Amino acid sequence: MKRREMLLELSLALGGAPALTLLRKLNPDEEARLARVVRAEGRMDAETVATIEKLTAQCRRLDDTYGPAKVLPVVEAQRNMVSRLLGTQSLLPALRTRLIHAYAELAQLAGYLHFDRMDYSAAARSFDGGLDAARESGDAVLVAYIHHWHSGMASFSGHAGKAFDHAFAAEGWARRGGSGLVWACIGIAEAWAHGVGGNTTEAMRRIEAARNWAEKPTSVEPAYLYWVEESRAVEGASCFVYNALGRAQNAADTAASQLATLGSEYSRERAFGLIHHGMGLIQSKEIPEATAKLSEAVAVMRTHSSARLVHMLAQARKRLEPWSGNSYVRDLDERLRSVAIV
Repeated sequence: MKRREMLLELSLALGGAPALTLLRKLNPDEEARLARVVRAEGRMDAETVATIEKLTAQCRRLDDTYGPAKVLPVVEAQRNMVSRLLGTQSLLPALRTRLIHAYAELAQLAGYLHFDRMDYSAAARSFDGGLDAARESGDAVLVAYIHHWHSGMASFSGHAGKAFDHAFAAEGWARRGGSGLVWACIGIAEAWAHGVGGNTTEAMRRIEAARNWAEKPTSVEPAYLYWVEESRAVEGASCFVYNALGRAQNAADTAASQLATLGSEYSRERAFGLIHHGMGLIQSKEIPEATAKLSEAVAVMRTHSSARLVHMLAQARKRLEPWSGNSYVRDLDERLRSVAIV
């Protein structure tokens, strides 16, 4: 009963019911340390920071499957807690730096989750806070990684100039680090910016560079880049580049290749791949096959809360407008209504 009461107390302090899923993965000692932090009892120690880092890593995995609706309240509550600790606790320099780094990771993740909700202003504020903290912690790779997401958000919203600014900033910081996977992320960010700007040659060159980097992870890759290899991220992200260039068939072929090996936990990436595959089939006027892929994406979206998925699916549906009277399209529309898209 005492453990149940402690979990309830912690969940209320860390974002509500969604936090319970994560808190149940802590051992009793980790729960007790976190409870002392929440209650502002005692001093911060390395083990407590490790618990915060563990929860952040679990939030990333939970987002892969369910999206921002479940995860963002937990991440923001943790970020507020860490901010409070940094403002109230007198810490030794090494421990303080580690806690600042934990804050930077939480700010990056919060920014990404806001971006996935298409709340660009909130995302930018979180990313900027993460950049400040990552620079203070001395983690050049994390600074580069946050700039990469800033760039991707700008490309997604059609602002090539801003996308280039952040991609070039990411390059500068990546040179100070030792991560091959962050260079793969930067390659895609640059390719996407070139795609939005209509430069096919440079976009294709950057995609190839990103693929080469993704095959060369170093022995010191940060844990938060786990998804780059696991989800074949370069292939998934290059679909957005192809889409920006109007090369729907390239996107479809690439998406089909990624989907063939993508783990079931990557719900967002699976849905994006299905949408890109469907768009390519629309371009080829293979309407029954296209609507089948888009219907699969709708099924995934019943459990994942990404607003970007809704936006992309709505774009795909617009491409089907010439076939609105087709029975396959009408069936798709029924499914789209179930997720409030049409």
